[in-house]
Amino acid sequence: MKELTPGEEPTPTIDEALTRLRDALADVGITLPSLRVDQTSATHSDPRFHLLDLGRCNVDVATSLTAALTRAGATPA
Repeated sequence: MKELTPGEEPTPTIDEALTRLRDALADVGITLPSLRVDQTSATHSDPRFHLLDLGRCNVDVATSLTAALTRAGATPA
């Protein structure tokens, strides 16, 4: 297991990551209705292989997500 440096947080569990992502998206007014834990990957013994399924979204949600990421400093392609 990796040793943490001062101020570094441990990697969240898949459920914690899902909740944090859902909450962060909600804070900017975005809901991904299909956001869920990928059950197949979640059974892997190594948490580095656990995946979140972001699912599908419509054009309005994709546009809102792009705008939120752009405001946060991401550069659209």
